[in-house]
Amino acid sequence: MLDRIGELLEMFLVGLGQFLTRLSSEEKTMISLLLGLLMVAAAMSRVLAHLVR
Repeated sequence: MLDRIGELLEMFLVGLGQFLTRLSSEEKTMISLLLGLLMVAAAMSRVLAHLVR
């Protein structure tokens, strides 16, 4: 299951990278902040999952 999630995340990031090449600087900054927050949330969920075990 985690392999499939990893593949989907990889496809999303590749698509996002292609999309970002067509955006203005301000739009890139906003999307980068959103992606950064998503990465922080993912890291926090992993930490919490390990604490629950």
